[in-house]
Amino acid sequence: MDVVNSTARIGEKTVRTTFRALFLGDSERLLSIMNASFPKLGLLRSDCIEMSWLESVLFWTDFPLGTPTNALLSRTPQSLTYLKRKSDYVQKPIPRDGLEGIWKKMIELQTPQLTFNPYGGKMWEIPAAERPFPHRAGNLWKIQYATNWNEGGQEVANNYIDLTRQLYSYMTPFVSKNPRQAFLNYRDLDLGINHNGKESYLEGRVYGIKYFQENFNRLVKIKTKVDPGNFFRNEQTPERDRAALMPMEAAQKLAHGGFYRSLLSHSHPSFPISKAIYTPDDPSYPCILQAYIRNLRFNTSTTPKPLLILTALHESHVQAAVICAKKHGLQMKIRSGGHDYEGSSYVSDVPFFILDMCNLRSIDIDIENETAWVQTGATLGELFYRIAEKSSTHGFPAGVCPTVGVGGHFIGGGYGNLMRKYGLSVDNIVDAILVDAEGRILDRKSMGEDLFWAIRGGGASFGVVLSYKINLVQVTEIVTVFRVERTLEENATDIVYQWQHVAHKIDENLFIRLLLDVVRDSGSGEKTLRASFIGFFLGDSERLLSVATKSFPELRLLKSDCIETSWLESILFWADFPIGTPIDVMLSRTPPSFVHLKRKSDYVQKPISKDCLVGIWKKMIELEVPKMGFNPYGGKMSEISEASVPFPHRAGNLWKIQYQINWNEEGAEAVEYHLDLARQLYSYMTPFVSKNPRAAFLNYKDLDLGINHHGKASYSEGSSYGIRYFKDNFKRFRTHLPNVGSQFPVVDRQRKASMFEFSPKNTLIIFKH
Repeated sequence: MDVVNSTARIGEKTVRTTFRALFLGDSERLLSIMNASFPKLGLLRSDCIEMSWLESVLFWTDFPLGTPTNALLSRTPQSLTYLKRKSDYVQKPIPRDGLEGIWKKMIELQTPQLTFNPYGGKMWEIPAAERPFPHRAGNLWKIQYATNWNEGGQEVANNYIDLTRQLYSYMTPFVSKNPRQAFLNYRDLDLGINHNGKESYLEGRVYGIKYFQENFNRLVKIKTKVDPGNFFRNEQTPERDRAALMPMEAAQKLAHGGFYRSLLSHSHPSFPISKAIYTPDDPSYPCILQAYIRNLRFNTSTTPKPLLILTALHESHVQAAVICAKKHGLQMKIRSGGHDYEGSSYVSDVPFFILDMCNLRSIDIDIENETAWVQTGATLGELFYRIAEKSSTHGFPAGVCPTVGVGGHFIGGGYGNLMRKYGLSVDNIVDAILVDAEGRILDRKSMGEDLFWAIRGGGASFGVVLSYKINLVQVTEIVTVFRVERTLEENATDIVYQWQHVAHKIDENLFIRLLLDVVRDSGSGEKTLRASFIGFFLGDSERLLSVATKSFPELRLLKSDCIETSWLESILFWADFPIGTPIDVMLSRTPPSFVHLKRKSDYVQKPISKDCLVGIWKKMIELEVPKMGFNPYGGKMSEISEASVPFPHRAGNLWKIQYQINWNEEGAEAVEYHLDLARQLYSYMTPFVSKNPRAAFLNYKDLDLGINHHGKASYSEGSSYGIRYFKDNFKRFRTHLPNVGSQFPVVDRQRKASMFEFSPKNTLIIFKH
């Protein structure tokens, strides 16, 4: 039913009733039934169209007669409009004067339409409890209220929504009651919204019984059982039974409530902390949580969630977090950019909260003194961009992924394509501001040299670093980048073999990464190994070609392979952005893509023979999915002492291996399959990499190396992987830092998938990024 212009009375409106039908049979039988049961409709033979069931679907969706049936495969609607829908159920016929009143109301409102869909038949035979859908026997028809409009703007939307509500209100006497039923497919937030707070169950019941009647209680029980954490929720979720959940949540609620109140009581009057706190009851909580989850392995319904997220807006918020977490024995996870490969900055198996540093991102560049202060919530892209704003001849040695957080990058060492010239990120840190276990704010002088040493690549076990002071480095106004790809059919084995002997010894201004992956040969279609040589050179292409021709002629680098650019623009090239991408993309905090991933690492100290390289190629082709990235050392990396900072992998290492595996498939089975592929390749490489210990890189967090169960064997467990990440420097953590760690406010005693952990007293109490 809709309102149209009257054909009998010009200028007046009338209600049009349209009867649209489907009959399982031919028109002759249909006419026989209609004449006997509904003669007042006056159905004629000329009104009937015989067709197949599939074609009838097109008729019902208003396609012109004769439209090809493959139109059903199109996912694009015939038209797009603004709209609002509501629903009702009618259980008694509406009297004639009631219908006339409805027509008058519709003519007054003009826009809203009513559609009546009859029930009965099979719908009455199926019990109401057979499915969650309960609207069976007793319902004569369902009403759909439909309002569409084309004008934009919130005021216009409010007007049309109000018209729909007026008609819905007018229909109250004629529809079901106690409850006034509704159809879930015609979702209607006017019926109620769940704010997921203390009254969550009661709020859910308001609309739940309208959609599901008595079946609502059964849905609540199932929801409570299968999703106690309420991960799968929307504005009208069948809420969990809070009473049933109390034994499970009591401890967490108690900790959360006391901790939350404690945070508020420690709030600085000039910088209220309440604005920075997000609890699961907050509609923004899921977005805040997922904003910095970079590994889809840890973004599932079963991934443990934090009791709250504190997005610190001021250093006093960090102090409050430390003091209150310590008081309540609550585990704190510190998140900078969320790129931790094992999710350790936002996942735990015990009650925890996240201290998110994303808002502490200020960067102060001092070109005159060639230094900068950068807060740990900033990203590398933001740091690089701000440096380039002030100078085209300054840079900083760090990674080439712009969305990586400064805090997490620096605590693991931090490296990039300037490391052969200037070393690691941590080799260029000269001061820091840190909140210690007592909530004190310390700089390098007040924290002491041992602690300052530890926070430059020793992991996140020593406090919350607020900011670092870094030395900027000189870069040429023009740098040159290139990418040269060779397959096995293009002599890749010989070129890789030679790369091993020159990449760590070549001019320190040149960094050549080698990426190995499996591709299909363009000619035969067979799988083959591809070697990609990705280069960065501090200088122009003419000088680069001179260096490469002399030291690495096997690569056959050509002038056409070379791209001259600024240092800042070279980061975009290395991060796989298309040539010409605007540099302000460096300020984006959203990665170009999200995948499930696993990373592992190794160090190579002797060149691998050609025969062994061929064996590696065969293994990679067999496994197909894993890739390897070889990053050459030498240069400045061989000059800096192993003990200068916690990162120990210096002279003697020819290159570092990163094992890379990404996948898009969901589910635990896919995870295990891909993890196994990565482990197989890692195992195969054993004869060719460092030994006693088999070294590893902390920024490439790898829980396969060992985990700490925090029992009596805590120190020995920590040693098993601690010496891989830190070699002899591991001992310094125990010997020279006896008072750091044991008083920290968070204890990770149950997480079996934990980041590097150690403690001077065979116990681990840590912070995490």
